[in-house]
Amino acid sequence: MTETEKAYLAGIIDGEGTITIFSKKDKRHNRSVTTCVAVKVGMQSKEVVTLFAKLGGCKCSKRSDVWEGVLYQQKAKNFLGEILPYLITKRQRAIFAIWFYEVAFEFTAYRGRKIDAFGHHFRSLGVKIMQLLNKRETLSFHGKSDEFGERLKPLFNEIEGMLIPSQASQGEGCEEGVTTRETSPNSNSLHERPTLELH
Repeated sequence: MTETEKAYLAGIIDGEGTITIFSKKDKRHNRSVTTCVAVKVGMQSKEVVTLFAKLGGCKCSKRSDVWEGVLYQQKAKNFLGEILPYLITKRQRAIFAIWFYEVAFEFTAYRGRKIDAFGHHFRSLGVKIMQLLNKRETLSFHGKSDEFGERLKPLFNEIEGMLIPSQASQGEGCEEGVTTRETSPNSNSLHERPTLELH
C-alpha cells in the first residue's frame, strides 16, 4: 500500500469500519471455540469496499444492500499495522488488537498445542476488553468516561498479569500441567504491552 492508500483506508476504518475480537464455535470441531481478530468494512459504495478487499486481501461480497469485506487473524493484524499511524478514533482498538493477536496466538497456542484453560481465559478477557473499547464513544457521549476507565482497568490488569515475563519464560507460578506460556522465538511481545487511555 502507498502512504496515500494507508491514510485513505484509515479514514474509512475510523468512520465506517469495525475492529473486533470475538469467539465462535469452530465448525471443524463441534466442541471447540475459536477466537478471531477481525477488521470489517460495510458500505453501500462497492468501489470503497473493493479497494479495502483488494489491499487487505479478502473478498468483497454483497449482503442485502451493503457491500462487505472482512479481514481475519493475520491479515487483520497486518492491515492494522499498516494503517495504524493514520488512525484516530479507532487507534486504541487497533493497538490492542495487534498486541492481543501477537500474544494470544504466539504464546497460548505455540507450536500447535491445544489451548488449555489458561489460553481460553486469556482470550475471553481479550474479547471483553475489545467489546468495552467499542463502547467507549457511547459511554463518553453520555458522560460516563469514568465508568469506561473503571471497567477497563481491572480487565486490562488481569490480562497483563497473566503474562508476567519471568513467569512466562521460567514457568514460575504456573499451575501444574499448564505449558502454554512457553516463550516462542518472537518473545518480545511479552515485554511490550499496549498503552490504553482509560478516560
